[in-house]
Amino acid sequence: MKTKEYGNLVQLIIKAKETLITSRKSDVFFTRRSILSFATIVTFLLDMQKTALQARGNNFLRHQACGMRVHVTKQAISKRRNEFDHTPFVKIMQELVKKEYSGEYKTAEWYNHTILAVDGSKFQLPCDDKLMSEFGDGGSGVYPMAGVSVLYDVLHGWPLDATITHSHMNERKECIDHIEYLCETLPDIAKKAIFTLDRGYPSLEMYEYLQSKNIKFVAKCKKESLAEINKAPIGDTIITSDISQLA
Repeated sequence: MKTKEYGNLVQLIIKAKETLITSRKSDVFFTRRSILSFATIVTFLLDMQKTALQARGNNFLRHQACGMRVHVTKQAISKRRNEFDHTPFVKIMQELVKKEYSGEYKTAEWYNHTILAVDGSKFQLPCDDKLMSEFGDGGSGVYPMAGVSVLYDVLHGWPLDATITHSHMNERKECIDHIEYLCETLPDIAKKAIFTLDRGYPSLEMYEYLQSKNIKFVAKCKKESLAEINKAPIGDTIITSDISQLA
């Protein structure tokens, strides 16, 4: 997708009345005309310049007002941000992915296969009791930490799905959720995908699930989980193992 098409689609989503209605926290929010309209504040939040919030706001709004001097406080920006939830950003990502992988555009492949990777990580959140209660500390005991899991097209360079959840997340469950989303939203991609999984994902349950979905995969396994396979004779062999060995 070209940059102009990308921008046009993002603005179409942001300006859609449905996006506002489904994301605002109260029916009275964003009902009056204001320089900090819903579309403006969402666009501003997508403009990830690394400057102070006050300077970012003034520069952004000056550009929006065609060079006219506009002043807005950082408190006003924060207040507006708190009047709607995160769903506009989720919708933007999902709609862009659907468009990019609709078949209208050429995407990078390996022998007609889409190579996907799933991985999880943690990141530090601001010190806040509510965030600590919602996401946990990830074992640090000091700062709130969130768990993040991403389904990523390694050749085309696009994230297809992402989740932010509790720091003590179950990576296998998040992986299954990614696959369910892919099969439902982009079934053609799911059919030709090859999943690459790190050593934390393999288990007999995961293998059975992947096979039930007809998903092709390559998994990095712990050395001890391959002992029976390493001892197998040359030729076709069926290996069965206790699930605890791969957990």
